[in-house]
Amino acid sequence: MGTIQNRFITHGWVTSRVLVPEQDLTSGTLVLQVVPGRVRQVRYQDGSDVGATLYTAMPARAGSLLDVRDIEQGLENLQRLPTVQASMEIVPGEAPGESDIVIKRKQTKAWRVNAWVDNSGTEETGKKPGRDDAGLG
Repeated sequence: MGTIQNRFITHGWVTSRVLVPEQDLTSGTLVLQVVPGRVRQVRYQDGSDVGATLYTAMPARAGSLLDVRDIEQGLENLQRLPTVQASMEIVPGEAPGESDIVIKRKQTKAWRVNAWVDNSGTEETGKKPGRDDAGLG
């Protein structure tokens, strides 16, 4: 049973479980029950900065197997801007085997300014090509 549970964890299914239901073992057969850990919902924590759509940022969907790799990918997507910090918590859902993924997102500022100078230019392109950039998001 531990081997099966460890295989689930290796695959990223950290909330799926293997159980031994009550049974009569005199027949010599052991029956195991698999309770798949599923996502009930993905949502922002109250008070979080809701700057990104979770549907496009998080691969995890309601009803899908809860895979920790999907959650990690979603957090990377949410933190692609340097001014954003995001964390998540897996909390129990309403039914057995269900979990909610609760995202906490904080964006320190919604703007950024970048500038650079490159002195590797040629006479044709200009000795010091440069660029400045400002953006929101």
